Amino acid sequence: MNIDTYEAKKNSYLYLENIRHTKIVERILRYETETQLCLQIQAYYICLANNLLSIDFQVYLEQKLNKLDKIEKFKLIKILSKMNHSYNIDLDIEIYATTIEQHLKRTIVFPSYFEGDMNEQFEKMRIKYPFIFEFAEGIAEELQHFLSILYIDGQFVALYMINALKHENNSVDLIMYEERYSISNINNKLIEAQVKNAKLRVIHSKDELSNISNSNKLDKISVIIIDSNQATKMKNLDIDYLFEGILSNEDLQSIQIMIDSKKISHEIQASLGEEDFTCVTVKSNFMDTLSDGLEVLKRNGLTNNQIDAIKKARRSW
Repeated sequence: MNIDTYEAKKNSYLYLENIRHTKIVERILRYETETQLCLQIQAYYICLANNLLSIDFQVYLEQKLNKLDKIEKFKLIKILSKMNHSYNIDLDIEIYATTIEQHLKRTIVFPSYFEGDMNEQFEKMRIKYPFIFEFAEGIAEELQHFLSILYIDGQFVALYMINALKHENNSVDLIMYEERYSISNINNKLIEAQVKNAKLRVIHSKDELSNISNSNKLDKISVIIIDSNQATKMKNLDIDYLFEGILSNEDLQSIQIMIDSKKISHEIQASLGEEDFTCVTVKSNFMDTLSDGLEVLKRNGLTNNQIDAIKKARRSW
């Protein structure tokens, strides 16, 4: 095997030099590195030395190009736009379609998959973005029907979709009222370091905060946190969280939970229109009431996966 590997490496470099400037290789190298191409050539020569091949490497490259051509003929933007009518996720469809297309081409040229130990991280994201993962699985199935030439991982599709969310939905507007500049500077750094998905605005005067509130400049998803020593000055203002001086780890964790909850609530509202809601009998236990309501929504198209994801998200609030 060592001899085969040595010979394969030597032959692969020579072979690559001979074909480097051909149109086939120039196009292949748009989606993989020379190192990756060399590895494939080495594998080819090892298989060749052991009589394991029934195909020429040039033909192998041509087959890859045929698969790339098939993806380019697939009208992905139209498919995504049509499917999103059922989900109403605020996506930049053009960017998302381009990203997925590039991913599919790279997968064809040099396949790569998630490691098994990534499952825990993806489950956490699935709880935070239940509808996106549901939508992504549907997209993966559609792509798989058309592109049986390769395996399509729905988790990849979901990850790219999260990245393609429009900017205003990627972060919650976090407004911190703190009159003392020294304290606010410290809290600013703590929030930047430890709180995710927060677009922080620091307010130092009551008039400035009142102007923002009265002029409806607050984002539709926002969290207002105020130093409890200054909260008595704030009348007729919905305050989400009170803290004392420098934010503690417990404060930061509570703020993160509120931000995550706001994002989940906003995603649910964006995905379910008014016509999806109906009155249900209110029970003493919230989860029982929620379950009844979700069963009604199930009859209107909500899937079991979506229902489970909403329940899991609610338990994490």
